[in-house]
Formats: sequence, C-alpha cells, structure tokens
Amino acid sequence: MKKIISSLLLSTPIFANHSVDIGGFYSSHHEKGYSYDVGGISLKYEIGNSKGLKAGGKISISNDSDLLLVQSNSQILYYIPLKAIEIFPFFGARSHTHEVMKDYGLIGTINRVWGPCGVGVTSKFGNFIPEIRAAYLFPLAHTYIETGHVDLYGLKYKLTPMYWIEAKCEYKFSDKVAAALCADWEQDFHQRQRTITGEAYISLKF
Repeated sequence: MKKIISSLLLSTPIFANHSVDIGGFYSSHHEKGYSYDVGGISLKYEIGNSKGLKAGGKISISNDSDLLLVQSNSQILYYIPLKAIEIFPFFGARSHTHEVMKDYGLIGTINRVWGPCGVGVTSKFGNFIPEIRAAYLFPLAHTYIETGHVDLYGLKYKLTPMYWIEAKCEYKFSDKVAAALCADWEQDFHQRQRTITGEAYISLKF
C-alpha cells in the first residue's frame, strides 16, 4: 500500500510550474484613418503544468512619439497530449488601449476589447519547440474617449470580428532558460484592417 501511495504522489503534479517571459516587440497596424508602427517591451507570466490546465497573461507597452500604447492578452488553456503533438484549446480576453492625440491638454484614446477563442498545436524536436495558435476574436467593445481638464467626451464604434494567428519557435538552453521568436497576424474578415507583430524574448521557468 505504501508503494502505491508513494507512486501516486510522485506521478501527480502537486506544484504548478511558472514561467516569466521578458522581451521586445515591433507592431505595424493599418486601417483607414488609424495606423501605427511602434516598438516596445513585453512581459508575460504563465502558470500550470505541461499537461492539463494552464493560465497566462501578457502585457505589451510602447511610448513611441510620447503616445502610450498598452495591449494585454490573457488566456486559459488546456493541454491535451497526443503521440507526437499536443493540442490546446483556449479562450480569454484581449485589450488594446492607445493614445492617438495630445493637444492643448486634451488626450484622445482608442480602446478596443476582444474575446479570443481558438486552438493551438505544439511539438518538440530536440531543444526546439515550435507552436502555432489560431483564434476567432469576438468583438466586445470599441470606444474613442477624449479627456480634458473639466469634461469627458466619448464615442462608441462598431468593432468587427477578426481572426488571429500566432507562430512561435522556442529554443531551450536548459530546463530553466529558453529563448523564442514569435510572429502574429491579426485581420478582420473583410480585410479592412490588419496588424503584424514580431517579438523576441527570454523565458525563465521556475
């Protein structure tokens, strides 16, 4: 009986794994009336095990031209191991806040929020770990807000559904340290707007 209990304890992940990713990104967005090309830093935290449930959050910040851009992306994933690959359905929240105007004390800010729902695939080839994710972005909110000294002005706009594809390749230097290159493409189904982002980061696992 003691051997059975000991075996179960050893095979059951009691403590979750953690990882922190620190990197830099460059993002290019184009649509009618609103475009930008910015670079900045990103920080990501993830908790969970290699199998089963995992959750993570990421924030990207840029202050190009003294106009603040903050993007956040949180996801809940469930890893399902197969023979040669792992698949992981996921859902979460994705937000975009960008100052687009500063003039005589007024600040104009675009705010957008989506709800991503998709699936990813990953595998291992030695120390290389490629991964791809694809998601449908449910539109939740799109507003333009101007803040001034004494008053507040806002407009609500329609946000169209979009799709998002991300490809990543990670290289493990050890069980605790890895580096990765990542690229993603975000576009609406009518091809009126698109965002291309490239990123490089170091991942620390503990």
